[in-house]
Amino acid sequence: MENLTHAVPVILRLVSLNGTRSLDLTRLLELAIKSLEKLETQIQLPANFPEALEKLPIKYDFPSPPHRSTTLQQYPAVGSQEAGQKLSLWGNLVEMLWHSSMLMNGINIVDVLVPRILLWRSLKGGLNDKTDISEWTRREVVRNLYRSVEEHVAL
Repeated sequence: MENLTHAVPVILRLVSLNGTRSLDLTRLLELAIKSLEKLETQIQLPANFPEALEKLPIKYDFPSPPHRSTTLQQYPAVGSQEAGQKLSLWGNLVEMLWHSSMLMNGINIVDVLVPRILLWRSLKGGLNDKTDISEWTRREVVRNLYRSVEEHVAL
């Protein structure tokens, strides 16, 4: 789990590259999701939850390549971060894993990520950025539910 902050951006980069379709990155994505689930057990929401969300840093700063060996190891460990930072880290990791799963056609991991990306969208609040992955996901889920209801009503 300590390598999760480094692994998820790498997974996204690998999936985004041309020619990596021959690699089986599904197992790597599944391991990242297992680590994400472990991170979820460490997140404790503060007692003043709604007010604390307003101060939540939405964007988590991941280390940018090229990494120097000294600075890469000095990056703060997941366990040493504050609750707000962990929640922000979790949300950004969910977005990157969602993006990775969308680029990998034919995998069944999306079902695990849909509730998480929708939860992250609700925690971020009233952002109306239509280019945001979580907002796009919310819109698609609503659209699919509407179509499903229409089909059942038509029967």
